[in-house]
Amino acid sequence: MKQFERLYLGPKCENEELFRVEILDVVQHWLDWRKSKYPSDGVAISQDGSDINFDAEAQELLKDNLNKLSVALEGESPKFSTRYIGHMVSEVSLPALLGHMVMLLHNPNNLSAQVSKVGSMIENESIAALSGMLGFNLGSNGHFTSGGTIANIEALWRARFRFDHWLSLGCYLNIRGHSSETLIEHSHQGWEKFNKLKKEYQLAADSHKPYSFVARSPWEVQDCYSKVFKTSFKGPVVLIPKNKHYSWEKGVSLLGLGGSSFWQVDLDENGKLCVEDLKIKIDKAINEQRPILMVVSVAGTTELGEVDPVDKVQDLLESYRKKYGYHIWHHVDAAYGGFFCSLLGSKRSGLSNGVLEALSGIRRVDSVTIDPHKLGYIPYSCGAVIVPDSQNYQVSTFKAPYIDSSDRIEKWTKTIEGSRSATGAGATWMTSKVFKFTPGGFGVVLRETIQNKKRLEKVFSENNKDLQILNGCDTNILCFTLFEERDNLSIHNKRIQFVHDALNNLKGDEIYVTNTRFHINDYYKMFDPDFTKYKIIKDESFVDVLRVVLMNPFLNSAELSFDVLDELSQRVNQLSKLFKD
Repeated sequence: MKQFERLYLGPKCENEELFRVEILDVVQHWLDWRKSKYPSDGVAISQDGSDINFDAEAQELLKDNLNKLSVALEGESPKFSTRYIGHMVSEVSLPALLGHMVMLLHNPNNLSAQVSKVGSMIENESIAALSGMLGFNLGSNGHFTSGGTIANIEALWRARFRFDHWLSLGCYLNIRGHSSETLIEHSHQGWEKFNKLKKEYQLAADSHKPYSFVARSPWEVQDCYSKVFKTSFKGPVVLIPKNKHYSWEKGVSLLGLGGSSFWQVDLDENGKLCVEDLKIKIDKAINEQRPILMVVSVAGTTELGEVDPVDKVQDLLESYRKKYGYHIWHHVDAAYGGFFCSLLGSKRSGLSNGVLEALSGIRRVDSVTIDPHKLGYIPYSCGAVIVPDSQNYQVSTFKAPYIDSSDRIEKWTKTIEGSRSATGAGATWMTSKVFKFTPGGFGVVLRETIQNKKRLEKVFSENNKDLQILNGCDTNILCFTLFEERDNLSIHNKRIQFVHDALNNLKGDEIYVTNTRFHINDYYKMFDPDFTKYKIIKDESFVDVLRVVLMNPFLNSAELSFDVLDELSQRVNQLSKLFKD
């Protein structure tokens, strides 16, 4: 990590001079550019002092309120500090911060290349850099979003577009006697077969539009599908593991798919997607003639930071393609864990072989969500959706009379968000150029965070006998419980809340951690061994746990006089005893 420590400001602004010089250069360059543009136009603001009284008053208000805002923000969570090991946020890097700020000054709107000539180019280059890190070849496509929620919904929207095209074409062909295939066969036919059929029957681009439930409505075409395919059409399903992010329920709701389309896949003893149960759910959907809109796996879950077996999920889906010709969309929600792909190829990644194989499997999937504002150490808000095959980037397009896109298809025509800041693209571009998304570049930073998680595990195992570390903490997140013999879950959960509140509220001496909640019905395989071992009385349906995210790049700094990991271990012991007393 030593090689990159000068690329962060540092908890005590140790690299203040570098930041000050670079930010002043950025601002001065921007000012000089503005002044040099169209020099013959003259000035727009009077320089004769005629409005001096108003100017003085307005400027005083500006200074006064800017100072008030700055003072107010002193109460903000100090996410730069090594004491902050709470949520998925930490110190941002200087390349990212400066890239964000220079874009902020120029304020390009990636709505259109007309107002973002450079910003749009930077976005494309940044998406290409992220694509390369994920293992995608040339031909990938994507764009930046405000975060993982929108990126997940963007992928779901594209999967629906693909499914709707395939099914509506199948309905058209069956009605005209050109085919007798089932609803499931048509819904998963694949782009190659779709394009071949359109060419074979010389069909116009919109010939099957009357049978599209997106172009018309699900209610209008439901009876048509039921009659043509001789089954009661209940719509597609989305298969999502129970460790999912809440954004998926939002997405299914927003796309009008209905709650019955949201099928949750069981988790294994490590809290990861159970491939065996996924197969059961896929077969059930096929038997019930419920097309599979998307299968989701997670690389870096919100609670545990664990990585689902992406490679094994993809192997399973490819077996359906080989055996039946079914193309099933596989999306990886790598909002948190996607940047661990920068460790692929490293001989000392710090990750298990299973996790590395799962991350390697990402290159074979249909779409990915990644959030640079998490493990990319980039300012908010910055997410991205990426597809390796541009054909899967297709989606319903929209037009606006005030934006000329006659010469090219602009990204705004096929993104959920209209106006999109280029700040995230600029921050990602700078990060990719300075760090490089490789094992010897960005991977060095992430390997250090994994080592910190392992160090905390070791400290806990040596000093905290009444603490239980949860399975599935694959990366740099660690969750733990404080079970005691014959505990009531309700008492345990209060103990966790007490320790959490005390750690976060020691004025001037805080350690910022988070607590999270696991529902027993979802994670029963993971918790059952501890329930049995400690003879836990399950008088509540959930387990509260303490969670730390070890992202800060300076946790191992030899110069620090405060070791937050050792201190956390001691305080957890003290506080759990205090609760008992």
